[in-house]
Amino acid sequence: YENLTKRSESERAFSVCESNKGKLVGVAFLNEIDFKNRKCHIGYFLDKEYWKKGLTTEAVRLLKYYCFNELNMRKLHTSTFEPNIGSKRVLEKNGFELIGKYKSHVYVPSIGFVDECIYEVFNDDLDSEIG
Repeated sequence: YENLTKRSESERAFSVCESNKGKLVGVAFLNEIDFKNRKCHIGYFLDKEYWKKGLTTEAVRLLKYYCFNELNMRKLHTSTFEPNIGSKRVLEKNGFELIGKYKSHVYVPSIGFVDECIYEVFNDDLDSEIG
C-alpha cells in the first residue's frame, strides 16, 4: 500500500479495510490518470480470506463514484484474466462492459496461457446516488 501511495500524480491508491475492525485487507488504485482525456485505469487486490464478502464490489463502486464525481472522469477501464470469474462479476455488477479480449495473452502458473478480458464503463452509466 505504501509503495502505491508514493507514486506520481497520474496514480492514486486507497486502502480497503474491514469496516468493523479497520484492518487493511486490500488496495484499490487508479493509474494512467489522464485528465486531458478524462479517463483512467482502475485496479484492486484483496486478501483471499476476504473474497466473496462484497468488499471488492463495494471498493470498485466507491472508486467509480470518486472518479466520476470528484475527478470528473468520463471513462474508466481495466482488465482481468478469463479464469477470474469473481473479478469479472465485480466489474459487471458495477456496470463495466466487456469490450474485447487479448487471446492467450498472459501465463498463469498451474493454468497456462489465458485470455485477458478488457472492460470499460462511461460516466453516463453512473447512478447519481452513492447510497
